Amino acid sequence: MRIRQTFRSPVMIGVLLAGVLGSSLNARADSGFAGSWFAASALTPAYQALAAGDSALAWQYLLSAVRAQSVPVSAWQPLYQAILEESECGRLLPSVTESPASLSLQQRSSGEHQAFQVRWSSAADQAMRLEGASTTVRLMPDVAAVSAANHAKQEAEDIELESAELSAPLPSGVYQITRSVLSSNPSEPQVATAPSAGPSAGTASILLTPWPQQRWVQLDGQGNRLQLTPPVTVRSCPAVSLQWQWFDAEYRLLGAPWPIRLNAQGAAQLPETIPAKAVWLSAVVTQTRYQGQLRIAEQQRLTLPLRWVRSAQGEQ
Repeated sequence: MRIRQTFRSPVMIGVLLAGVLGSSLNARADSGFAGSWFAASALTPAYQALAAGDSALAWQYLLSAVRAQSVPVSAWQPLYQAILEESECGRLLPSVTESPASLSLQQRSSGEHQAFQVRWSSAADQAMRLEGASTTVRLMPDVAAVSAANHAKQEAEDIELESAELSAPLPSGVYQITRSVLSSNPSEPQVATAPSAGPSAGTASILLTPWPQQRWVQLDGQGNRLQLTPPVTVRSCPAVSLQWQWFDAEYRLLGAPWPIRLNAQGAAQLPETIPAKAVWLSAVVTQTRYQGQLRIAEQQRLTLPLRWVRSAQGEQ
C-alpha cells in the first residue's frame, strides 16, 4: 500500500500515528507486518483508505463502523475531523442531496428557557410545489422527535421546515434522512422521495457528532455581560460565524445579521443602533461542515430582551 505523504493537518498526522501505535500494541505475535500497520479494529479500513488519499472510501468505512456501534465516540470523532480536513470540509464526500440543502441543529436560550430544534432548508422541487402540498423530513431512528413538516408556498424559492422543540440534543451517530411530500388534492398521489440515493430506497445516511458540552454564548454569572467562547474552526471549513440578529415582537427578523465584533478584552461589542421595531436581540454562533451538497450547521443562540440591551449599552 502506498502511503500519501502530503498531509498538512496535525489532526490527520495524529490520527494515523494513533493507528500505527495501536497496531504495534495490539498485533498478534505471529502476524508480523503481513496484516497492516494499523490497529486491528473496526476503524482499520477507514485508516487505510484515508492514508491512501481516498477520503470518500474512508467515510464509507467510518459510517459502517459507527452504524454498527463497534467503536466509541472518542475513537471515531478525531477520524471524522481528519476526513473533513482532507475532503474540503466534507464537500468532496458522497452527496446526500441532489441539490444544495441545509440541516441546522440549534440550541436556543432565552432567560430560563432552553430548547433544541432541527431545521431543514432545500430548493423547492416540482413535487414540493404541488398545490396544498406539505413536506416532511425525518431523521431516523428518532422519527417522532425530529419530524419536520410545513406547507410549501408556491412562490417560495426554498422550502424551510422546522421540528417541534426538543428537550435535549440529538444523540451522536448515523441517521437516515427520509423525505415525503403529501398533497391535499386527492387526485395527487403521495410522493415519497429522499434527498439522494442512500443505502436503501428513500433514505440517505448522515453522521451527527456529539453536541458540544461547552456553551459558545452565554451571560456571565451576574447576567450583565455576554461571554463568547466559539469553537475552533476545523481546517478547510468555513470560519465560525458570530452574528447579531434583531427581531420584532413576533420574532420576525429585522434586516440582515450583523457581525459580532470583539473588543481588546475579548468581550462582544453591542450593536450601535437599534431598529425601530426591535424587541429582541440574538447572539448567534454557528459552526458549519458539509456532506456533499448538504450543509450541516451546529448553532447556539442566546436571545435577549431590548431592556437588557439598553442597560448593557449604558455600561459600555
